[in-house]
Amino acid sequence: MVAALVPSPSPSSSLAVVGFTQVPNTVLLDPALSRDARFLYALLLQHARPRTGYVVRVGYARLCALMDAGEDRVRQVMRELVAAGCVAQTRRGSGLVNTYRLLVTAPPSTQRQRVLN
Repeated sequence: MVAALVPSPSPSSSLAVVGFTQVPNTVLLDPALSRDARFLYALLLQHARPRTGYVVRVGYARLCALMDAGEDRVRQVMRELVAAGCVAQTRRGSGLVNTYRLLVTAPPSTQRQRVLN
């Protein structure tokens, strides 16, 4: 059983999460996206809810902690997702958390089309 091989997070950890997240194959299998971009998309998706139109409000501090990366790297990966058409970002101003709308049905990149054909 695979679950037995993966250590579970400690209950006292602030990052411990229960459940799972389904990532669209158009994002998961897109060769144009970096591994970090796919991971960040999954983290955003974990915070999203269909009833809100897949709009997410999460700060960079939280994303940095979840990705175990610095803010510059998280911003770079976020720009990659926006450029790929997977996420639409709305800046809300100084001191406010940006909002991100996940484009769950984003079309695969043209590179992916070439790989599949």
